[in-house]
Amino acid sequence: MILKELDKSYIRDMVRLYLSAYEGLEEYSYDHPSDAEDYINWLFARDSDGIIGAFDNKELVGFICIDKHWYSKRERKTLGAIHELVVAKAYRRKGIATKLVNRALELFRENGLDSTELWAGVNNLAAIKLYEKLGFEARERYGKWVRMVSNLSFGELRGELLKNTAP
Repeated sequence: MILKELDKSYIRDMVRLYLSAYEGLEEYSYDHPSDAEDYINWLFARDSDGIIGAFDNKELVGFICIDKHWYSKRERKTLGAIHELVVAKAYRRKGIATKLVNRALELFRENGLDSTELWAGVNNLAAIKLYEKLGFEARERYGKWVRMVSNLSFGELRGELLKNTAP
């Protein structure tokens, strides 16, 4: 599995992967290709070098979209945000999401950030469990979303341990 920064030439593959990965979880996603494409373009506009893809040979099988310049009103500071994490269904439970999140946390640390947040769907239990395993804790619920936060200085040790256990 190879991780690499993505550019806009991958948008079609990202849209396809996004739509298929959210099957059964449509309440948390855009379900029309043009809406998904607009969303992914917004993610590129937020942090163009914060889109990392996971490849099996030449096939894009997962990606993470982060923002190293996110101002959190709730935390009252700039922190790292994970806006999207997508892994193809056939590639789940193989450590890809862990590798993508660990890479995101490395980028946040390299940019001097000390914490990160994300929002996960309250019924997306697999995602919540993964984030908890990676050191995130639920801070609040807002409608169908739960906000999760991680202290990066504490997560550094945990991330190193998880890197060594991921397949």
